[in-house]
Parts: sequence; structure tokens; C-alpha cells
Amino acid sequence: MKRVLLALLLMTNIGIAFAESGVLVAITAYDGRKSSEYYGLISQGKYDAITAGLTEYAMVKVDDVFWINSEGKKERMSTTHRNGHRFGYTNTIFVREDYITRIVILDQKYLDKLIEE
Repeated sequence: MKRVLLALLLMTNIGIAFAESGVLVAITAYDGRKSSEYYGLISQGKYDAITAGLTEYAMVKVDDVFWINSEGKKERMSTTHRNGHRFGYTNTIFVREDYITRIVILDQKYLDKLIEE
């Protein structure tokens, strides 16, 4: 019985660790005005749901959001500024599923080589 319990705990722990890391993606969304592309992490479950079919009015939580600026450097959403003014954004956004036009899994090795601004 103890071995079964230990095995279940280990399997649960592995599942939680995988779910926390998520899938690193680029999401392009069109909100009626223009298309925007965001890089970030979404949960494995949400990725599976999106690629199976988009749900109207459902939201996707994207964590650790960044983009690659014109200089080829990673720029976190939380560091976004204009004219010396910081906006106070966090690194989390929500995108409506039915606005998603493209979702691509990103190469972590490539992104690790980029310099953070």
C-alpha cells in the first residue's frame, strides 16, 4: 500500500511540475483592429484545448510575456516604456481564444541565446 501511495505521489508531482512549466508559444491574435503577436507560456491543457478547437468568449492566460524588439533582443512586457514612462504592466496577459489566428511552439534553445533588454 505504501508503494502504491508513493508511486501516486510521484506521478502527481511530475504532472504538476510539467503543468507549471507549460508550453512556450507565439500567439498571434486579431482583435478587429490589428494583429498582435505575443511570446509566452501557456499551460499544456490549454494548448491541447486550443489546438483541438477554439471556444467563443473563452480566455487564454499567457504568462512570462515578451517579444523580440527591432534590435533582436527579448523585451519583457513588464519593462515596456515610452518617452521615459513605464506602464506598470505585469508579464501576464489574457487573450480571447476566438481571436487567435496562429499559435506556434517556440524553440527554447534559440530564445536562450537572445539577450534580454
